[in-house]
Amino acid sequence: MRRPRAVSKGLPRSCFVTTDVSGRRIVSGCGRSPNSFWERRQVATLLTGLNAVIKALMGIRNYLIEGSSGTGKTSVASELERRGYHVVHGDRVLAYVGDPETGQALAGPPEGADRLVWGYAHWIWPAEKVRAIAADTTHPVTFFCGGSRNFHKFLHLFDKVFVLDIDVETLNRRLDGRPDEPGFEPAERALVLRYHKTREYLPVGININTAGSVTGVVDDILAQLT
Repeated sequence: MRRPRAVSKGLPRSCFVTTDVSGRRIVSGCGRSPNSFWERRQVATLLTGLNAVIKALMGIRNYLIEGSSGTGKTSVASELERRGYHVVHGDRVLAYVGDPETGQALAGPPEGADRLVWGYAHWIWPAEKVRAIAADTTHPVTFFCGGSRNFHKFLHLFDKVFVLDIDVETLNRRLDGRPDEPGFEPAERALVLRYHKTREYLPVGININTAGSVTGVVDDILAQLT
């Protein structure tokens, strides 16, 4: 390619022209939008590269959906799956009884401890596995749904945190209809209602009222992703 020279006829004096190996003139350096095929192609190539870099930097989106027993975590997770989203059911595939600080699995409560209180306080997720799933770019968006007492170990991985909530009357009605779930028996009910009131073991996040239909609740969550 020849050395660029100033172009004077029909172009600003700041413009330069070069010729490629076939003799084709390429005008550049005029401080204006590119108008030749080759200039447009160069700009397009540059923009494509920039878009790839931006996409890589953005990475995958991870969201946590938390809430006390009876607030609708499982129903929300199922609706998200129905809509085609990748969902991790934390209470089914991640949760185990262990030390919230070390992650070590524990066989059961020490002698004399309240079994229900202790079990609730030691319901955790494996931090390393959560990190691995969050780093997986197979899915553009992943929702982690469930409760854990060691969320402080991986809360920073999530782009947003949603905390499901509901009024006490609706909560009691839901718990009455779940004989095989935590919160049905009197002792469990008292503990669920206590934690619902005090919000113990819940992260700070975007509060989502789940008193309405599950489709409406999911619409509310999805509307707040951006």
